[in-house]
Amino acid sequence: MPILTITFADETRTVTCATNQLIGEVVLASGLPLEQPCAGRGTCGKCKVIAEGALTPHDEIERKYLLAAERAANVRLACRARVLGNARVTLLPIVVYSNKIFARSDEFRANDDPLGLAIDLGSTTVAAFLVSLKSGTIYAGAGALNQQTIFGADVIARLHAAREHADQLSALAQSSIRQAIAALKLSQRVWTRIERVVIVGNTAMHHLLLRYPVDRIAVLPFQPYTRAAIQDARNVFGDLFPLHARVMLPPLIGGFVGSDTTACLAAFDFDCARVPMLAIDLGTNGEVMATDGKTILVASTAAGPAF
Repeated sequence: MPILTITFADETRTVTCATNQLIGEVVLASGLPLEQPCAGRGTCGKCKVIAEGALTPHDEIERKYLLAAERAANVRLACRARVLGNARVTLLPIVVYSNKIFARSDEFRANDDPLGLAIDLGSTTVAAFLVSLKSGTIYAGAGALNQQTIFGADVIARLHAAREHADQLSALAQSSIRQAIAALKLSQRVWTRIERVVIVGNTAMHHLLLRYPVDRIAVLPFQPYTRAAIQDARNVFGDLFPLHARVMLPPLIGGFVGSDTTACLAAFDFDCARVPMLAIDLGTNGEVMATDGKTILVASTAAGPAF
C-alpha cells in the first residue's frame, strides 16, 4: 500500500493509505489541519498543498484554480489529487486575511476610469490596493498573510530554503498576491479595467518572487543579484494578472532596502524635501529613511524580533 509522508510546520507524519485515495482524505485522517471550505467538493480552490511523488495528474478543476506557476511548483488541490504510490505532502498555512483592509470610496463602480493595482509583497503580509490611474485615488485595500512562512518566518530562512525550493517560494508569493487581490472582491467588469500593476517588496521578497539567485544577498555584504527595475513583467506572472495589464517592478536600492522603500521615498517626495524628513517602515524587515533636504540616507534591519 502507498505511504504518504505529511509535513506541517515542524511535525511530520507517515500514513499508509489506499491506492487512488484523495490526499485530503489521508490528511484529515492523520489529524493535521487542512482548509476545505467547500468540504472537498472542488468548488473553492482553497485546499492547496505541495505534493510530490506518485500522484494523479492535474485535472480540470486544478487547472481552473491553480496558477500556472503553482502547477509548475507541484502545488495541488488536496480534494482532487489522488495517491497512486509513495508520495510526500507539505501542508500550507491556512489562508488568513489580515486586518489591513479598508474601503475609501466606491466611486470606481460608478465610472469607467482606468484602474491600477499596487501590490506590497511583505515578508509577513501581502497587501493589494485598487487605485484610479486618472486621479490617483486609492479606492480600496486588502491583505493576506504571506504563505511563504512554511519555509520560515524570517527572510534569511527563506533565502536558505530557496536553494532547493525556489519554484515553490515564487509560487507561494504569487498565490499570496492572488489571495490579497481576492480580498478586494473585484467584479469581472472591474478586473478588466485594470491596466497597470506595480509590485514592491524588500530585496529578499523581490528575488524570491522572480526566482533570482539569492547567494549574494544571503551572505555579507548582502547585495542584490540586480537592482534594476522591470518595466514590463507580464510574461513573468502568466495568468496572475489581466493579460492586457502592464506589470512593473520598481528598482531596488541595495542590501535589504528594496523597492518598497523606493516607493515610500517617491510617495513622500524625499527628492524634493526642503526640510529634514524621517520615515520609518516597521515591518518584519524594517526600513528607516532620513534626509536633511540634501542627502537621503536609508537603512534596514530585522524589525520583527524587536517585538
